[in-house]
Amino acid sequence: MPVPRTIIIGADSFIGRHLLAAYRQVHADTLGTTRRPERSKIPGLAYLDLEKPDFESLPLGKGAYQAAIIAAAVSKVDHCQRDPQATWRINVAGTLTLIEQLVRRGITPIFLSSDYVFDGTTPAGNLDDAPRCPNTEYGRQKAAVEHALAHVAGSLVLRLSKVYGLNKGDGTFLDEIATHLESGQGYAAAHDQKFSPTLVGDLAPAIMQVQSRGLTGVVNLCAAEAWTRYDIAIAVALQLGVADIFVRRISLDDLPGSIKRPKTTALIPRRLLIETDVQFTTLGEALPRLSRHGVASRAP
Repeated sequence: MPVPRTIIIGADSFIGRHLLAAYRQVHADTLGTTRRPERSKIPGLAYLDLEKPDFESLPLGKGAYQAAIIAAAVSKVDHCQRDPQATWRINVAGTLTLIEQLVRRGITPIFLSSDYVFDGTTPAGNLDDAPRCPNTEYGRQKAAVEHALAHVAGSLVLRLSKVYGLNKGDGTFLDEIATHLESGQGYAAAHDQKFSPTLVGDLAPAIMQVQSRGLTGVVNLCAAEAWTRYDIAIAVALQLGVADIFVRRISLDDLPGSIKRPKTTALIPRRLLIETDVQFTTLGEALPRLSRHGVASRAP
């Protein structure tokens, strides 16, 4: 099956920007949306307020769209915990309203969910069909949309773990670790926080293949490996030529704040491994590319 024409909701987010660029390689006129009115003046971007979505207002043109990837959300865990009502209106109520509008037009909703739908107490990681058991407000909001989509025929939930990039200043965890180590500040990394690091550039090809193969339901979309944050920080220090004494080993419980974050949110992408031939870049393969992408300035 060819890659369906797909709208990118939240196309100015970190993940959304990469998806929009990739989908425009397939369909040059792919539409993306933004929540910032001033950015809607950029060609190919249209304004959409996820709190009060109005899909019919989008300039869809003559081309028929078959799918929409919902990459927009309030994704800051602390923000959701501090203001659950306001973020629920966007992450759940508004998202479900948008999904209803998509379904009415015959457009398949593809929802980007999170490993935070689990409480982090399963040491081996979580399968695609594992029962949801969130212990944060952000996780509860993602779980609520997952639950609703279970009743929408043909819909797709793509559950992501920790997504990263390789560019300096991209705000992802490799950039955060490298910036601290390069500046001599040192970096405190939890030895008991484990997740499945996934390179952002791998997402679009994987999603396209999932679409082309007609998969529905819940799919863990991540690299088939799990790392602790501490082990990643040690590996980054080695790549940058920084002494690993600058990496401080802590427990996730040592971090300030009242939010009890899940510890092991690694995902097991069983459906991807069985039903597709998607190949993700391993973290070991990605780390040598740090300096070439400007994250590190004094790699050996």
